[in-house]
Amino acid sequence: MSKYQHRMNELKPCPFCGSSDLLIEHMEGTILHPAHRVYCDNCGASSCYTDTDCIKAWNMREQTPNELT
Repeated sequence: MSKYQHRMNELKPCPFCGSSDLLIEHMEGTILHPAHRVYCDNCGASSCYTDTDCIKAWNMREQTPNELT
């Protein structure tokens, strides 16, 4: 189980398609400094892999018009 599984409810919807069908992916071969990214299972959008907080990286973006209302 990923260290992020208990924080999935913190994820903002995909900024491209609005989907909440999001996954946390682990980059293979990163054991000493595990790298993860957020991936939209609907449209394929993703954050970059990071060895810091991938949820924070996903959520750091301009607000979409849907989020402003």
